[in-house]
Amino acid sequence: MQSNSTYKSYRQILLEKQGKGLPEYEVTELLKQVLPQLAALHTQGLAHGAISLDTLVLHQADRLSMLLEVPSNQFDLSKDVLDLGVSIAQLLTAQPPELLVDPYGNWQWEEFVVVSDQFGEFLNHTLSNDFGTRYANANEMLPVLGITSENYPLPTSINYSSNYSLSPEIDPPTKTSQLTPWQWTGIGIGAGLLLLLASFGVSKLSSPQQQLIGESPNSNGTSTPTPIPTVTVTATPTPTSTFTGTTTQNSPPSGSENLFENAIFPQNECGDPLPTDPNAYPVNLYPVFIDFSDRNLQIARSQYCQDSIEKPRKGSGKVSVQVASFVTLEKANAFRDFLSKRIGQAEVGEPSVITRDRSPALPSEVQVPQINFFSQPNRARQSEAKTYVGTLNRGQQAHFTEKNRFAPKIEELGIGINTYTDNYSYGVIVLDPKRSTQTIGIARRDGLKSYTGGVFLALVAKTNDVTSLAILCESNQPSTAMPPSPKISGNYDSASGLYITNSNFQIICPNGYTQVGN
Repeated sequence: MQSNSTYKSYRQILLEKQGKGLPEYEVTELLKQVLPQLAALHTQGLAHGAISLDTLVLHQADRLSMLLEVPSNQFDLSKDVLDLGVSIAQLLTAQPPELLVDPYGNWQWEEFVVVSDQFGEFLNHTLSNDFGTRYANANEMLPVLGITSENYPLPTSINYSSNYSLSPEIDPPTKTSQLTPWQWTGIGIGAGLLLLLASFGVSKLSSPQQQLIGESPNSNGTSTPTPIPTVTVTATPTPTSTFTGTTTQNSPPSGSENLFENAIFPQNECGDPLPTDPNAYPVNLYPVFIDFSDRNLQIARSQYCQDSIEKPRKGSGKVSVQVASFVTLEKANAFRDFLSKRIGQAEVGEPSVITRDRSPALPSEVQVPQINFFSQPNRARQSEAKTYVGTLNRGQQAHFTEKNRFAPKIEELGIGINTYTDNYSYGVIVLDPKRSTQTIGIARRDGLKSYTGGVFLALVAKTNDVTSLAILCESNQPSTAMPPSPKISGNYDSASGLYITNSNFQIICPNGYTQVGN
């Protein structure tokens, strides 16, 4: 028999994340692997009937997601859709279902996590309490995620066993067997078909004690874990390298592989650095944009590139989110394709031509006077930013006290701060709706310092009360780049998911930043 350690339930995977959910791109890949399996079942008019974090499992050798097989006497395909939606909402938010529904029965998962507009609409249709709005079956969900017979061929049949056993780490799902008369009729017809198939030798497919949809036994009685035989599904490769601005690859690898598929995100900075060789200039710098929305900006910063910035596009003036820039069009196109699959429509903008003064360096004996770029006007502009970011910190503290969550938008704080001034762009990034948030003030002109702040929940050591603590950090040098988030460290209380305010507790400014008054 195949070792139980070969598979891991997504409930166990979520527990190992210690209160953090899975990113959108991982959940999307899970759906692209599981939905064809479920669609094959629904095509037969059968429902799985027990979809949950316990029956969604990961085959650890090839990183393929599968549905654990259970005996099906269910026919409610729409209920499968809802159960899958609930499981996905749990994976994204790391919250139990009871916290994802308000007292009126409305889903409120979006208060815990930020996803792309497209995926948010997809999940809301999946969870809809209105049967006319909810997807009727898995087959209706496939084209929404771009799953076609070309890139994910659908099976025409499925090996569906009547035996069911579980690995030790997977709890048995709860199933009901109250059937209506027409359902019993369907079972009778199905049983007759099974007997007919048995006459052609289908009895050879009797399963071992543990079996998954898409898994078949071999000749010696052990299970061989494979995808459904007629389904070609490629799992997301296990990251083996980090995408940084210093990558030397100037074009995607041969074939259909995208070099960014193996990158580890999020990153503090994305894109290519400018060459250090003066003879390499002039250089074309190709920006990669996604459509602007507060949601897309937060996704880009929190899940991919923390230096993503809102800016008008060259030529059209359209305000978009610039996620990264590259010195080759090939690499920019590869990153565009990577983002389009995960966030939505991405585009490569018009290149900027970067030139560099090639005049010879000054002789070493020539002394260059030090110039103080921080004139009084700049200090006044920076004072604005310090005040605004400090106000955002206090606004988030007040918002959490009232709403029991951090606000994903400045407008929700109701403190009268604009997202743009002549000198700075301001924003908030929810790192964890129940634990931490970042506040930012990014300089919009050269010569100004940028600011990053944050509000973190912590557990008071002596009283076990929950408190919120804020920090404000200033860049050591002028900067127009997206600032990293402050970090929290100390003793972690696993029961509450918070750090304890004892002698080891501290909130630290990121590298290149110094704490200033909040």
